[in-house]
Amino acid sequence: MVTLFKMALRNLGRHKRRTFLTGMMIAVGALTMFLSFTYSYSVTRNMTETAIKACAGNILIHADFEEKIELFMPSDEAPLLRDSDLIRELLMA
Repeated sequence: MVTLFKMALRNLGRHKRRTFLTGMMIAVGALTMFLSFTYSYSVTRNMTETAIKACAGNILIHADFEEKIELFMPSDEAPLLRDSDLIRELLMA
């Protein structure tokens, strides 16, 4: 095992250009993966924030609701909150 390790190090020393190019390709691949994961995370976070803003906040209060609530295209037929003072009082209690 030690002999194999010594042989590998000697081979890396003899072929410096190939070793450098291989290391650079590994670094470029790692950087590309990092950037793609970062981009994917930021797009997901931005979509979540947009959905929250489209529904007018982090919380949605409603009675039993049969239909599915659409996050991106809220319907105009959604029931409105009529008594905001009562709701505020109940939430503060």
